[in-house]
Amino acid sequence: MSPSFPESIIQKPTIVRMTERNAVFADGTEAEIDALICCTGFKYKFPFLQEGLIDIENERVTPLYKHMVHIDYPSLVFVGIPKQWNHFPHIHEQSRVAVAVLDGTAPLPSKEEMRKESDDEYLRLLEEGKPLRYAHFFGDGDRQWRFNKELAAWAGIEPLPPVMEKLNDFVMLERFNNLLGFNQMCYKITGPDSFEIIEK
Repeated sequence: MSPSFPESIIQKPTIVRMTERNAVFADGTEAEIDALICCTGFKYKFPFLQEGLIDIENERVTPLYKHMVHIDYPSLVFVGIPKQWNHFPHIHEQSRVAVAVLDGTAPLPSKEEMRKESDDEYLRLLEEGKPLRYAHFFGDGDRQWRFNKELAAWAGIEPLPPVMEKLNDFVMLERFNNLLGFNQMCYKITGPDSFEIIEK
């Protein structure tokens, strides 16, 4: 199943190599191309921090507890490390959690316990067959929603309402089925568990 595109767009599999003018695809077909645009996402980089304060290996930022709190310097909190999630609502929630960490409302375990929890979570991902670079990837399954509830319980705040997950799932499906038009839709949240599509 693939997203729907206009007839003028032809979907091709992964590029395996380039010749002088052609892209050679995994299915053995070739196409002459004028330009190749690489969309690689973003890489973690913190040039403003003292060297050695943070380690980044295979897109895993360490030592962080719950993808946020520096284990050795717990007053250093990172908001927005996770990738591929419903970004703005989660960033808002992470900001509230950061305040709870800094004011002591969210109690921190010992450094050893934080390290173990962080490492155990990463090992579980690897055991599930996830790539090394998926330490902070929250775009599959319900990981982002479980994480939100976990953070909220820890900080003593309300988690995101269920409507956020429903709306996210709806928009992702709409994006898949209507890639070129999904972002023209507007939504109104009508309750903690409901939303409606509204006209622009």
